[in-house]
Amino acid sequence: MDLKLVQNVQHPFRGVKYLNFQGTYTFSRYVNAGSIASGTNIAGGDADFVSTGLNNRNPLSLIGPGSLDRTHQFNFGGYADVPLGFRLGLISHFWSPFAATPTVLPVATATNAGTDGIFTSDFIGSGQVGNPLPIAETSTTCGTMGGDCTYNLYHVGAFMRSIGPGGLANAVTNYDSTIGGTLPTPAGQALINQGLFTLAQLQALGGVATHVAPVVPGQVGLGWLKAFDLEFSWVGHFFHERLTVQPSVNFFNLFNFSNFDSAANALTGQLNGTPGSINGTLQAGRPDRIGAGTGVFAFGAPRTIEWGLKLQF
Repeated sequence: MDLKLVQNVQHPFRGVKYLNFQGTYTFSRYVNAGSIASGTNIAGGDADFVSTGLNNRNPLSLIGPGSLDRTHQFNFGGYADVPLGFRLGLISHFWSPFAATPTVLPVATATNAGTDGIFTSDFIGSGQVGNPLPIAETSTTCGTMGGDCTYNLYHVGAFMRSIGPGGLANAVTNYDSTIGGTLPTPAGQALINQGLFTLAQLQALGGVATHVAPVVPGQVGLGWLKAFDLEFSWVGHFFHERLTVQPSVNFFNLFNFSNFDSAANALTGQLNGTPGSINGTLQAGRPDRIGAGTGVFAFGAPRTIEWGLKLQF
């Protein structure tokens, strides 16, 4: 849903010859059924061929906000002509955060790159490892001979939508106390049902749902994008208006807002407990802050001042 308000006014008040103002609001949903390949920062994935499903048996079962989803986007801008040929212009953006998928990773050690993933992080039983965090195990027979393991999982993009940092901390604590290191995945349950292993043997071998690092106290969420840009210029006409000279100075991110989580570098949903993840990142020293980048300006970067001169003839 898009809303737009435009206003043009001649001499709105003393000292302003002309005023143009525009304000917009966008309410959106951008959903996806999978996630980008392992190791990328934004769980949820873009809607193209590089996105992989999280449930090979039912690809649409975990659909949710994708990597480019922003629920609310506020923008406003305009310019004012003031006396002596001076012009003041501004443009500003305030966009709500991206989403991430809380993801349990396969166990990886110096000799094992997570090849046991179907026994430690495939809670669906479809062969896709690194599933979203389970909310609960819904079968009371899980881990017993002839039993069944059925997990209720968070959907794609659940972090910053249905749960925030506080809710995630409670969810991880509940998972570690009831599932992690205790219950088997459907693959492990299949071994128990065939009489090849007991639950105790799988637990001793580490062939059950893996533990997840607890959420650090003070964990941050993904951030809003905030930008306020201002331009101050002068317009001069010479040689019977055959030549227009317009010097200007631009202040990008005038108030020097700290912005985090660009589309290329956001908090990862992988629950590995390290800085840059949604369960291991504190405000101090965040690795997902938007920097200066390359070129003149990077959207959301710290304050930048640009001097300009335009000649029209």
